[in-house]
Amino acid sequence: MKKKVKSMIFSIIAASTLLTSLGGGSAIAADNSDITAISGEKYPEGTFLYCSAGLPQYKKIYYDNFLERQGENGEGVNVDYQTMDAATLQQRLIMGFTAGTFDDLPDVVFVGPTEIAEFEKYGLLMDLTDILEPFRDLLVDGALDGLTFNDKIYAFPDEVRPQVLYYNREIFEEYGIDPERCETIEGWIEVGRELKEKSGGEIYLSNYDPGANTWRYYGRRGFIPQANGNIFDEEGNVVFDTDEGVKKGLETLDILMSEELLLAAPWFDTSCFDAIRDNKIATFYIGAFYDEHLQKNVPEEAGKWGILTAPYYEEIGTVGAPVVGGAAIVNKPDNKYAQLYTDIWKDYNFNFEERKVYVQQMMDEGGPYSNTVVLEALEDEFWQQGDEFYGGQSLMKAETDGLVNASAPLRVNENDALADSVISPEIEKYLAGEQSMDEAISNAAEQLRMKIEE
Repeated sequence: MKKKVKSMIFSIIAASTLLTSLGGGSAIAADNSDITAISGEKYPEGTFLYCSAGLPQYKKIYYDNFLERQGENGEGVNVDYQTMDAATLQQRLIMGFTAGTFDDLPDVVFVGPTEIAEFEKYGLLMDLTDILEPFRDLLVDGALDGLTFNDKIYAFPDEVRPQVLYYNREIFEEYGIDPERCETIEGWIEVGRELKEKSGGEIYLSNYDPGANTWRYYGRRGFIPQANGNIFDEEGNVVFDTDEGVKKGLETLDILMSEELLLAAPWFDTSCFDAIRDNKIATFYIGAFYDEHLQKNVPEEAGKWGILTAPYYEEIGTVGAPVVGGAAIVNKPDNKYAQLYTDIWKDYNFNFEERKVYVQQMMDEGGPYSNTVVLEALEDEFWQQGDEFYGGQSLMKAETDGLVNASAPLRVNENDALADSVISPEIEKYLAGEQSMDEAISNAAEQLRMKIEE
C-alpha cells in the first residue's frame, strides 16, 4: 500500500519544480548578503497555513509582523497556524496528495529527523538542499545535519536545542554538594546516591514518566546518543540488541531505576511540578526546551534553579545530543507560499534586530522562544543576558555552551517512527516491573525485525 501511495504522489509532483523560483542551485550567490536577502516580491493573496505541534501561535506574531513590514507586498496574506501531532499530519498529507486536494493541505510543517524520514517515503517534502547548503557555515554546528536525510536537506532549521542539566541550587547548598560533580554521568549518579542517603530517601536525583516519554527523553534523545548508540546500522539493519551504546545508555536508566533515584512524576504532569515545589527533585536531565515548562508552571521557584551542560560519560566525553527541529515546505504542486516562507526564514534568522525584539516580547509575555541558530548573532550580548528564574544565570548562554562538543543524534531512517512504537512499550513494561531491561531490549529488537520484514 505504501509503495502504491508513493508512486501516486511522485506522479502528481513530477511536474512541480520550485527550486528555481526560490533561488536554488547556481542562482544563489556566494556573498552572504545576497544569500540572506529576501525576494522583495508581491506574495500571493490568500491563506498561508503552517502546521506544528506545541505552541505555534507564538510564531504567528513574528510572521504577521514580517508581512506588515513588507507593505503592499504583504497585503492580502493571512497567516493561519494549526496545532497537529506528527501522526495526524502525516495522515492528512497522504490523503490530500492521494486525492489531489492540495488546497486543503498546509504549506509548511514543523518536523524533526524522525518525521522527515517518515514523510520522505511518500515524497511529501520539498528538497531544500540547494537553498540551504550555502548557509551551512553561517549556522551553529548540527543545524542542518539533523534535517538531512539520504544526503538531502528537507527543512529550514528553526531550533537547535541542546540537552542540559537543570539543578535545584537550594538542595545542593543544603546538602553541601558541589553541582560541578555532575559534570559526568558517573558523577551525577553518585550525587543522586548521596542525596538519597543524606535526605533519608526524601530527595530524588531526577524523575521518570511511566509512559512513552521515558524512552523519548532518556533513550532516543538522552543516554543512547551520548553513549554513541544506534537502533539501526548504516544499512538499516536492527542492531538495538547488539549495539554497545544502546546497552550502555539503557544500563544507565536501569541503575537509576533499580537504585530508586528517580521519582515517578511525568515531566509535564502536575505531580512533577508539585514535587518541584516540595524540593523532592534535585535535577532534570532533559532538553533546554523544558525551561518553558518550569517558568510557566512553577514561577514561584525563580532564583532556586541553575543550569549546567548535560553530563557526559567519562570514557566518551561528548555532552548531550542537540534536538533539531525545522520547517519543511510541503511538496505540493506550485506551492505558492514557498517563496514567502523562504523569505520569512531569512528575515527571522538574519534580521538580528527584529529577532531580538520578538524574543524580548516572548520573554516579557512568558511565551516560548529559542536561541538564534546564526553564529554571528550569538556574539551579541543580547543572547548572553541573565535570567531571573536562574538567579541571574544566562539560559541563552547555557544553550550555546551546550552545543559545544555535543554527541551526534541517533542515526535515523524510514523505520524510526516504527521503532519508537515498538521500543517505548517495552521500556514501559520494564518501568512497571514486568520485565528486566535485558528482556525489554531483546523483545523490542525481535519485534522490530519482524515488523520490518512484514
